[in-house]
Amino acid sequence: MVEALWKLNIYGLFVTLEYFAAIRQPWFKNTRDQWVGWPNQEISPTMRLLYASQLSFYVATALVLFPFEPTRRDALVMQTHHVCTAVLVTLAYTCGYIRMGSTIMVVHDINDVIMEVAKCFNYTSAAHPWAENVAKTFLGLFVVTWALLRMYYFPRYILHSTLFEIQEVLGMKPQCYWLINGLFVVLFLMHVYWFGLILRTVYTTLRSGRTHDVREKKDDE
Repeated sequence: MVEALWKLNIYGLFVTLEYFAAIRQPWFKNTRDQWVGWPNQEISPTMRLLYASQLSFYVATALVLFPFEPTRRDALVMQTHHVCTAVLVTLAYTCGYIRMGSTIMVVHDINDVIMEVAKCFNYTSAAHPWAENVAKTFLGLFVVTWALLRMYYFPRYILHSTLFEIQEVLGMKPQCYWLINGLFVVLFLMHVYWFGLILRTVYTTLRSGRTHDVREKKDDE
């Protein structure tokens, strides 16, 4: 419960910063516009704070907090995700992918907020039975947003833009092109892996009537 609450606060802060730094900006809705003006795009103070906050969080979770987090079946994949994300945040800022990087943050963090809300209600359902139905509702919303944002929007629009639109707008492959896109592909493969676990969670929830994260190990494992 404590883990879910503090992560909910972190992701909630990220989404708030992303609203002012990215979502409200005219370039946000058109991926092609995110390359216009490269590499001399203006970086707002809010955008700088967003990147600093994201990098601090993922470095901390990868190097400091990871040993203290509950043991789960996807621990190695999660650690790989934290390292990849920290590297991508750094590369996005230093190689001029700032607008696209912030868009990717939005795609991921909205989903994470919903996930942590579902966890909070699930953890309180033992003491408050009504919370179980709320947890199931947010679990359903989480599955839908994951499918739309990470399984569809990410490869269809973001990967397409970082692979092809960037060359059409800039007329070249910018620095870090292959490294960044390689890490994006790794990130998408992790999305696919986790989506499989999510579907298993939905299946066990429908069968048992109780929301249970299949990543969490039982006491005898």
